[in-house]
Amino acid sequence: MYRTLVARILLLLLSNSVLLIAQSSNLGRIVGRITDATTGQGLGFVNVRVDGTSLGAVTNEAGKFELNSVPVGARTLFVSRVGYVLSSRNVMVDNSRTHNVDLQLEPKTIEVAATEITGNAAEWKSNYAEFVKLLLGNTPNASKCTILNPEVISLHSSSTGSLQATSDQPIRVENQALGYAIDVSIERFDRDGNRLMMWLRTSFSELVPPNVAQSRLWKVQRRQTFLGSLRHFLRSLVHDTLEDEGFTMFAVSSLDRAEAIRRGLQQSNVLTPGPSIYQKSFKLDRYLEVEYAGADLPESYDLRRRSGTKHQVSWLELNTTSVTINADGSVDEFMPFVTHGFWAWERLGEQLPVDYSPGP
Repeated sequence: MYRTLVARILLLLLSNSVLLIAQSSNLGRIVGRITDATTGQGLGFVNVRVDGTSLGAVTNEAGKFELNSVPVGARTLFVSRVGYVLSSRNVMVDNSRTHNVDLQLEPKTIEVAATEITGNAAEWKSNYAEFVKLLLGNTPNASKCTILNPEVISLHSSSTGSLQATSDQPIRVENQALGYAIDVSIERFDRDGNRLMMWLRTSFSELVPPNVAQSRLWKVQRRQTFLGSLRHFLRSLVHDTLEDEGFTMFAVSSLDRAEAIRRGLQQSNVLTPGPSIYQKSFKLDRYLEVEYAGADLPESYDLRRRSGTKHQVSWLELNTTSVTINADGSVDEFMPFVTHGFWAWERLGEQLPVDYSPGP
């Protein structure tokens, strides 16, 4: 029995040592060159951004760029310049080498046409107000967000109540609650009844605080926003720190509270090794219920609750067989989750860049 116990402890230490090594050096480097697809010449002043982060670079006159301190895992680069078609490239970042990414940009064909106005101003105004609420959310943070270029948004509604949104260029959002400017590219935005399918590509840059007090306030509010969020949960899940971080999770058979059968879960019940040492594969049978004891529900919260607690409670289901989670809590798949409860209440107004960390 003693030898068995020692063997189990040794195995646990060895498995944790791999994770600790990955955590201690979880940043990578990307370099590359952007050229004109027609002439082959290097393009200067091209914006290269890492999706979901505040990381970015601008190419020099030869078209070269360099990105340092990129979080390991699956990342997407978005490359843009005025007069060229937006391009992207997926990169699996690790810390063992420098990743070289060369891209060609296609010149954009500019067509001049007469402007055509359809519908009426009242209808557009109503659709836009609904879009803003769905995109930004209905939280105190969302109330301090402003869309700076609403003219780039195309909205389509139907008599059945559906609403779709598209944009041929990034939507610029300024979040004065958290101190970020966000460029938002819509991959999908489709509201049909009570179901919202929303997938966004985002790029963050920090706003310049007007004074030291505002800088400190943004720091506090960013930390408060991160704690209890979906990414906080996923990061804690990957690193097996759920209990320490204030989370408990349950498998539930139904979202109907009267019929639901709840069963406590551990990390090993839902995670298996992922494609790399920086990733885990996440699988669920039905629904996952997650309670965060670190904060109570805000007074303005108006979605699904669980009786008997004032804590933030969320429900999660997968849109696919499994989801790959990176070490920082970000995910690889397109529209991987359906959220209910508190996490469904949080929208773009609560979003932080992937490279944000609240620190100790």
